[in-house]
Amino acid sequence: MPVTNYPIFKSAKIKKLYFEFYSLAIILIATIAFVWMRSIADINVYAYWIVTIIFILSFVPLIVTIILNHYKIDFKRGKFIGNLTLNKNNIQIAKEEIPLENIESIHFINDDFFIRYDRNKWIGPKISSGVGNVCTLKTKEGKIYQFNFYQSHDNELVKAEIVLRYYHSKKILSLENLNQILNETKKS
Repeated sequence: MPVTNYPIFKSAKIKKLYFEFYSLAIILIATIAFVWMRSIADINVYAYWIVTIIFILSFVPLIVTIILNHYKIDFKRGKFIGNLTLNKNNIQIAKEEIPLENIESIHFINDDFFIRYDRNKWIGPKISSGVGNVCTLKTKEGKIYQFNFYQSHDNELVKAEIVLRYYHSKKILSLENLNQILNETKKS
């Protein structure tokens, strides 16, 4: 039975604040100033045009950022801490080995891969770094492991098809999850 490895990614707790938020804040401030200037009866013509120009120019950073994010890779902050290794007799998570007989269930969400384009994402970079895949493993003692793993290609988890079918025969991997993993490549 083939042994398959997937790098485990541990993300940092730092949240990113994308440039779009700053652009939207500038637009909000410029809109308030523009509306306020229009409501005043005695307006200085120069002040009115300065506020109008600031209002129009406040859209430039947002538009530039949206265009640039179209080609940016969304690199997550964090580090790789080991490998997820799927074997016939055990599953190894980083340096910890869990025998198959101690595992109650395992579930994979593997819809992310390196350079996957996310056209529905509006804020932030649109190209994925491939570390958004999730593996959830529950032991019979009640301990739950949940971690992200990296795929360099679309549905790379199919390389472990023989092992995954074996896990399903041992009632560790559900039929629904197995079909979801194996049918991903047939849809493409």
